[in-house]
Amino acid sequence: MLKRHAGRFPLMHVKDIRKGTKLGGSPADVAEEDSVPLGTGLVDVRAALLAAQECGVQQYFLEEEAVDAVPQIRQSLVYLAGLR
Repeated sequence: MLKRHAGRFPLMHVKDIRKGTKLGGSPADVAEEDSVPLGTGLVDVRAALLAAQECGVQQYFLEEEAVDAVPQIRQSLVYLAGLR
């Protein structure tokens, strides 16, 4: 979608989903308990971020829906720092 609409999305939410989660509906259909720290789930976060950068995304929002989100946010930030 990013490549098809390059330059149209300056902002992007970034999240990861527990491996084995059944997909097929909308992103809103993913349960809070299936939200996992970036780099531990089924999303190829590195590839998504590279594609976003190539297609003009300028700002990213770390989306974390877990009930106890702070530890997962910390883990996601460590993962993101390691991608540099």
